[in-house]
Amino acid sequence: MAKKPNYEFEKRKKEQERQQKKTAKLQQREDAARQRAEDLANGVVPEEE
Repeated sequence: MAKKPNYEFEKRKKEQERQQKKTAKLQQREDAARQRAEDLANGVVPEEE
């Protein structure tokens, strides 16, 4: 008899990947905000694009 596919594993893996991506994006935003705050505190004027 054929083995039953483990859809729960695939679903859980997808959820973990999604969470890791979300966490990485949040970390990048926090780092960028921290860098802007440090630049403003040091008197560096942000570049306008």
